[in-house]
Amino acid sequence: MRVGFFCRYVPFELILACGGEPLQMQLRGPELRGDASYFPVPFCATAKFFVDWLQSTGRDSLDVVVFAGSCDAARRLYEVSQRLFADKIPLFLLEVPHHVDKMTLARFAENLRLLAFSLGNLSGITPLAVAERLLEITLSSLKWRSRWSELFFKGSVYGDTLRKLNFLDLPFADAPPGVRTGIPILLSGGHIFIQEVTTLLEESGFLVFEDSPYAMRKVLSEDLRKLDVAAERDPFLALSELYLRSLLPCPRVNDLRRLDMLKKVITSLGILGIVYFYPKFCDFSLYELPLLKKELSLPLLAIDYDTSQEEAPRWRIRIEAFYESLSGHAWKRPAS
Repeated sequence: MRVGFFCRYVPFELILACGGEPLQMQLRGPELRGDASYFPVPFCATAKFFVDWLQSTGRDSLDVVVFAGSCDAARRLYEVSQRLFADKIPLFLLEVPHHVDKMTLARFAENLRLLAFSLGNLSGITPLAVAERLLEITLSSLKWRSRWSELFFKGSVYGDTLRKLNFLDLPFADAPPGVRTGIPILLSGGHIFIQEVTTLLEESGFLVFEDSPYAMRKVLSEDLRKLDVAAERDPFLALSELYLRSLLPCPRVNDLRRLDMLKKVITSLGILGIVYFYPKFCDFSLYELPLLKKELSLPLLAIDYDTSQEEAPRWRIRIEAFYESLSGHAWKRPAS
């Protein structure tokens, strides 16, 4: 059972426990143009891309799709997809709270339990078996994240390394050998063209540390040793706490932990600048931009994108100019 998702708040641990193969979709061009016919013009590029992808190849390459109700655009995407594809492929919506407290942790745990019940029904796995498998898989994922978080903060993991990580690639692989040079920057923002803009940044002389749903937000975590995952505990509540309280939050969460963790990244890795690559019309990105400028006190290049790579030459010009503005700085690898 191939289960597709793109939001990092959809736990791959739960999909595995239900007998599924988790496939986090990394939407990219230039083959996709983004289908705007189902949405207003000023709307999320990710939603447009996703519908386009489902129409072209996605519905034939997946058995199930799980959407995360993490923002209004994601919910509209789910509603449009239901109208278009519900008779062709099972679609589920996982509601995600916008802030973290005892009540929202319990609510998200219940949402995870309901999703597990639905996926388990499709695969023929009982709820009790799902819970037992989930506990074991979550314990393994904690070790996996702890290892890669440690390597990341040592400066050993950069570029597209985190994006290529797969929890199923066990035993754990070592960090790639060798030391790459360049001006260290934090790449933050949205879901689309991440690989393309990373390539442009590296070609311009940057050493990229990627804050995306496929990299830092998937792996980077804190206080995992404090997370209680015991045999007698509700595994769905433990998973809720992991995804809402321990992992690096995305911009849509009203939580100062994201800012604190980004400050830790900047200090640990000697980050000299930020490239904020975000989708046009994304309210959460537009809210976060002034906050990062004010609180992180680093040079920041903001680049917006829509549904095509036609503006890639403009991206390159602005990236190269940003490099020139930072090239007087010399990077010193943090002491291990």
